[in-house]
Amino acid sequence: MLELFFRKKTKPFFLSIAQLIGRQISANALTICAFVCGLLCGVCIALHLKILALLFLCLSGLFDVLDGAVARVTNSATELGAFSDLVSDRMVESAIMAGIAWGYPDYAFVCLLFMIALLLHFSTFGIAASLFKNKSEKSFHYNKSFVERLDVFIVFAIIIAMPSITIPVLMVLNSFMFIDGAMRFKAVIS
Repeated sequence: MLELFFRKKTKPFFLSIAQLIGRQISANALTICAFVCGLLCGVCIALHLKILALLFLCLSGLFDVLDGAVARVTNSATELGAFSDLVSDRMVESAIMAGIAWGYPDYAFVCLLFMIALLLHFSTFGIAASLFKNKSEKSFHYNKSFVERLDVFIVFAIIIAMPSITIPVLMVLNSFMFIDGAMRFKAVIS
């Protein structure tokens, strides 16, 4: 929901950063940085290191935004890069859920529900991407969703800062991811 609004406002800023750093670091290297920071975020959550977890979450998100921007401004976008980015994103989300479940065992069930919702959300996203014609600057058809990466990261930041509200916050996010999956399923049927 929020990502589409913020993307329009912040795109010029991130493209200018991408132009500055694009000669020094590749898009694929930024994807790896996003992945490693995301894994470290999960570990820090499990160890109740909130400040470090928030720092690694922010760095992971920043590198994730910059990898695509660098690929576009350097004209170095590849199928492998797009694939690696998507897989890395899902692994980061999984690592963060694992960190929450490990560090806060009472929330393991809602983390499992998140993983089920994520599986539905991303499976329908991927299938829709393969079935519908691409009309965007992305490497594939990019279905608009209620839940985008920024929304998920905001939820993660809220959970890291206030773990006691994990269950209701994740249940709202899970509900929207299930709705997204159902809407994509409906679009394919139509």
